[in-house]
Amino acid sequence: MTDPSGLEGLFKMESLMRMAQDLQKKLQDTQGEIAAIKATAAAGGGLVTATVNGKHRILTLKIEREAFSGEELEVLEDLVVTAINMAMEKVDAEIGERMREVTGGLPLPFPLPGLGG
Repeated sequence: MTDPSGLEGLFKMESLMRMAQDLQKKLQDTQGEIAAIKATAAAGGGLVTATVNGKHRILTLKIEREAFSGEELEVLEDLVVTAINMAMEKVDAEIGERMREVTGGLPLPFPLPGLGG
């Protein structure tokens, strides 16, 4: 039997609003955690190492002196790009895992700036 006064629907709406507010709070908390994520990757057997954070900012880029001996500039450039991209992939994987934890695995219907979306 349906509630003729519409109170049942009102309570469902209130519950949904509370759930949305809880999710928003979790997402805000997670945003701070994501910014603190750091990932490091190496290319060329460790000749080039890059560290990035959850905001996709390069924190460090280390190039070993041996990378300059006998290496062509194009090869070194490729190693730099590879190290950075690998570190970004690691960060994205961690962000994805954190977001799955927050949303219970439900995909969000829109990208979230600052949260890997």
